[in-house]
Amino acid sequence: WNQIQEDEYYRNKTAIIICTDHGRGKKKSKWFKHNRFVSGSSETWMAMLGAGIPALGELKCRAQFYQEQIANTMAHLLRKDFIA
Repeated sequence: WNQIQEDEYYRNKTAIIICTDHGRGKKKSKWFKHNRFVSGSSETWMAMLGAGIPALGELKCRAQFYQEQIANTMAHLLRKDFIA
């Protein structure tokens, strides 16, 4: 992030989205597995920072979000229309 902010071309115009493709499961012995039989492997996390993203810190909410929504979020940040 510091390197991006030091570059005049990218400074204050760049957003970074980091996400995982699967969760780690609820049992320490199965953290490396991900399939429908591993409880918790569908639970992932995402971090976003940069232009157009308010600095709200860590958020927890009752709503469920899906990975398929990431593309729409990216399009919104780029001010583009997205049709899945």
